[in-house]
Amino acid sequence: MGAFHSATVRVLGGIGLASFFALQPAFASPAFTLEEAIAGAIRNNPDFAADSLDCELAKIELKRAQDRYGLVLSLDSGINQSVRPTSSSLSGGTRLDEISDNLDLALKQSLVSNGEIGLTFANGLATTNSTFTTINPAYTPKLTLSYSQPLLRDAWTGALLVRKADLASQLARLTTRDKLMKLVADTSCAYWDLISVREAQALLERSLVTSRALLQANMAKEASGFLAKIDVVQARASVAATEADLLDAERQVLNSEDRLRRLILPADASAGWLEDLIPADKPDFRPKKLDFPSVRKVALERRPDYRAALLEIESRRCEADEAKSGTLPGLNLKVSSGVTQLSDRYAKAVGDLGALQNYFVSAGVSLELPVSRPSQRDAYEKSLLALAQSELRASAAERQLFNDLRKAFRNVEIGAKRMEAAQVAKDLARQQLEAEMDKLNLGLSTNFQVITYQKSLDETSLKANNSLVDGIKAEIELKRLEGTLLDGMNLSEVLK
Repeated sequence: MGAFHSATVRVLGGIGLASFFALQPAFASPAFTLEEAIAGAIRNNPDFAADSLDCELAKIELKRAQDRYGLVLSLDSGINQSVRPTSSSLSGGTRLDEISDNLDLALKQSLVSNGEIGLTFANGLATTNSTFTTINPAYTPKLTLSYSQPLLRDAWTGALLVRKADLASQLARLTTRDKLMKLVADTSCAYWDLISVREAQALLERSLVTSRALLQANMAKEASGFLAKIDVVQARASVAATEADLLDAERQVLNSEDRLRRLILPADASAGWLEDLIPADKPDFRPKKLDFPSVRKVALERRPDYRAALLEIESRRCEADEAKSGTLPGLNLKVSSGVTQLSDRYAKAVGDLGALQNYFVSAGVSLELPVSRPSQRDAYEKSLLALAQSELRASAAERQLFNDLRKAFRNVEIGAKRMEAAQVAKDLARQQLEAEMDKLNLGLSTNFQVITYQKSLDETSLKANNSLVDGIKAEIELKRLEGTLLDGMNLSEVLK
């Protein structure tokens, strides 16, 4: 799997998202591993922390959508009094004084089909001064079971609402995973780049030591009359050129350190900007034999941005189904049934409900037809266009995925071959330099030839070092594009 995977397979084991931003300092020692660098980047990156909260917000929205279809308990009470004159002796008095009380307890369940099931226990009490009323006070408990359901318009739109919220939650997790992979990839590449430029600096420092030693030897030979002055001049020129290259290498080291600091250090870590960053890991690139169809298949299943495009299609399809439902006629079903009793004693009235002597049943259907063109039709047509747009974007994302994978796949394959070729060239250049130095000591060669072979060794050593790091970075990019970069890392607390 290479140095990248071996260094990160243990990263952040069991550390939760809240803990990332509490751990200090960034590193336990001056020499830090890639694992520690990635931990610091996740811990100290405010942009990623802000983006991670989108997952929590999406989960809250999903819970809100689900709670809309929960069980509701309600209590309703009231009292009414009516005092009115009468015009008939059959009313039981010249002025009627009637009082009615109610205390209703209802349990209602909203359904994702946009229907509702209700169970209501109504308690009525009526008192009057009418002399013709045989039961006074009159207790009228009533138990009612009701059901209502839209059959066409708005039917099952609740399920679509919950489904869209669930898709939004999945999309937030995918987006967070994609951004985390990019952060890990950027940190890893910056880490290996720093190793590369530090190794280039070390190579130039060793080359400078060799060039200075050659200069001292030439100056001694010139003083003894065994060497021409031009050879000393050539040696001096070689030392000066190497010193200039070394200064440029030092600049690249400082720039690479700053790039890595921006990724892994907190904003207020002023001390960290004054210390040298010393990577502890050693580059190791051992690519396995890859099969492009298999890589592409994995990418189609795992790559977050492509999976997000597919979720967007499903979300747009839900919106289209919801908009289509709004264009249908309104056809609503209502059914209710229950039992009731009447008594001058409340306990007796409630107890007699089980006898099912007095009952009622009702059922009905209501129909509503729009006369003019409804605005819902325009909304439906708009949703169809949005669905087609998301499908085209997903197709474009798949094409881009294919192109990116081919490029990254090719870089890994060619990177392995470049590394092998560069190592062979480095070994041969070293052998050539050693042979030329032996010839120089025997007086069979010149400073110019030795300096030329020394430069050749420097160049091939740098190429070997760069090809090794380039291979590691190519592998990182391929895994990011494949969607498997985080495999083996214990980041479940970050991505949950």
